[in-house]
Amino acid sequence: MLSCRRLVHTRGLLPKMPLDTPAAQDSAKAHIHALCVSERTAVLSLGCRYAVLCASLSSANIPTAFAPALDALAEIAVDEKERAVCLRKGREAVYKSYTVAGMPKTINGLSELRSGAIARWPSSAATFDEPLPEDQTGSTEQQRAERGQVLFNEVYGRTAQRLTDILGSLHPRLLSVIVTDAYGKILADTGVLGLEETELVMVGALKVQGGPVAKQVESHRRGAVRMGASQSHVEAAEYIADEVVRLKEMA
Repeated sequence: MLSCRRLVHTRGLLPKMPLDTPAAQDSAKAHIHALCVSERTAVLSLGCRYAVLCASLSSANIPTAFAPALDALAEIAVDEKERAVCLRKGREAVYKSYTVAGMPKTINGLSELRSGAIARWPSSAATFDEPLPEDQTGSTEQQRAERGQVLFNEVYGRTAQRLTDILGSLHPRLLSVIVTDAYGKILADTGVLGLEETELVMVGALKVQGGPVAKQVESHRRGAVRMGASQSHVEAAEYIADEVVRLKEMA
């Protein structure tokens, strides 16, 4: 007779834990190493590549992949300074991906990134504990709302007003949350990631989710270009996202 736990597994109600064996971790590290050094991603700085990677891993809901991602970083970064840059940008990317992936994934991703990095490089605790650069988005809600509206308009271009009308009709507070909090407070903060990098991160974090969010991917593709990214930059970010999806399927 099946136990309750076995029965739940047979019905597919409990997800399997990906990358839970040493062999799986080694395979994931090789996969991540390959995508980070691929000619298809070389157009991006290593810090930007790692930012898109971390946001994609978190948004794809595979926090166990941060361990092999850190092991790959140990082999790719040329020195401690470059590694610290990647960790800062990776952390900021996961934080910013909250706006499109949700808080639980973000918390799990940030936790795995921090604990894994400090376990490998105890000195990296200083990188995670150092004060962030001064927030450039303003200290008052009004300032954040104004900056958020500017960025929102820049990202969405001619469709910004139509999208504003749609969002405003869905819930009385939704537009304010998106413009003031998501755009004005989080995405507009350029202390660690510039606006171009942020939009590339959004492309990766959205693309790994698949399904109906494809419309949002296209919006942020165009947004990345409006922020200064080339088509090659966008394609590199999408390649990273596609490889993260493959990694999840392999797990």
